[in-house]
Amino acid sequence: FTATSATAADFQASGGKVLQVVQAQTTTAVTSTATGYTDSGLSGSITPSATSSKILISITQPYALQRTSADNWLGHVRLLRGSTAIWTPATYSLGFSVDGSSVTGFTENYLSINYLDSPSSTSSVTYKTQFGLDSNGQVRTQRASSPSQIILIEIGA
Repeated sequence: FTATSATAADFQASGGKVLQVVQAQTTTAVTSTATGYTDSGLSGSITPSATSSKILISITQPYALQRTSADNWLGHVRLLRGSTAIWTPATYSLGFSVDGSSVTGFTENYLSINYLDSPSSTSSVTYKTQFGLDSNGQVRTQRASSPSQIILIEIGA
């Protein structure tokens, strides 16, 4: 058995440092019955200090889905940088699927997204979420007691 000693430097992580943190939230509800994607009302902007910076995006957002017909019905969400979708789940990420015996259904939950982006820009970058519907339903964001929140963290190279 050989004893060794370590200094604090031996335990420091290599890699980036947090350069800035931006937080935004909304309590404004958005309701949509349209098929396709609709802005959820949550967005945040950050101006990276270097093109090599990465942005860690952390989102918490309440939502409710209501089904208004007997068809199976599902909802989905995506994350955008500007007008470009940078994260879209491969499968439906919200909602429920039931047999045709029930005409209506309702689900309420929280959406949580953590995503690391490389915008390669020093211009202001805006991130936002959008909800999508198949058909025969409604999506609603927000409850007065539960604001949506986006946190953008710039990580330096």
